[in-house]
Amino acid sequence: MHPYRELSINELQKLSFQGDRDAQYFLGLNYEDDGKIAEACKWFLKSADQDHMDSQFKIGFYYRWGDTGFPADANRGEYWLKRAAEKGHDKAQFHLGNYYRSIGNLGSAATWFKKAAEQGEKRSMFRYALLNETRAFPGANINDAITYYTKLAQETSVSRIDENNTDAMLYLGILYCEGDYMPPDPVKGKEFLEKALRYWEIARGKIEIQPYDCYRVGILYCTGQTNHNKTPGVSDLEKGIKFLNIAIHDGLEGFHPGNITLATQIRNDATEQLRYLNRR
Repeated sequence: MHPYRELSINELQKLSFQGDRDAQYFLGLNYEDDGKIAEACKWFLKSADQDHMDSQFKIGFYYRWGDTGFPADANRGEYWLKRAAEKGHDKAQFHLGNYYRSIGNLGSAATWFKKAAEQGEKRSMFRYALLNETRAFPGANINDAITYYTKLAQETSVSRIDENNTDAMLYLGILYCEGDYMPPDPVKGKEFLEKALRYWEIARGKIEIQPYDCYRVGILYCTGQTNHNKTPGVSDLEKGIKFLNIAIHDGLEGFHPGNITLATQIRNDATEQLRYLNRR
């Protein structure tokens, strides 16, 4: 623990006015904790000007997103996030990657996600894997996607599981079922899918499930096929109907217009098939 964490706000103010960059950073944290973001950013900026990496991340973050009394400024946000990212700050690397992704510069996004992923920053690991899987930038490599999906999917501690882990389990399961980039392995694919679903249930309310992910899982379980019409031998009508219902009711149309019609049709067909099987 840094010794300045034990100092009173008066002691931090005194040192900050003397130009102590560490004191300025911790003073900024105090104001941030109190919800005084504009005052916090004043001290983060003074500290950042003295090349304090954590302050550069903080001021970059607030310039990127803005807050009460502190308007966003994308150019300044990029500048300060890059200053911190170049020093190896993993959260700055993630937010810089996210910024570049938001403006369509996917090559730069991948560069910074990769740097943060190499440090174990989970959000960056997933986003870098996804950019590689979808071939979103020149030089994308499916093996990098599989590597980082696998690292995330191997997490077993419930307290550490989040949507990056469960999404990686889901996407890796579908990759194994499809067999587009590796020999198809329905057994292993289903293991990863079931693992994702199990953790979704355990962490209900903590982990957000995207409607499109529910849609993909629902189709896979209802039809035994993925969007690429491979036949992985995975079928569970009850689960498929459940996840298509979630997708339909939780905003699938807003994310992927048109898919709700197919989801509804598949859900209805699966419901009829399940009724028929239950009558036998």
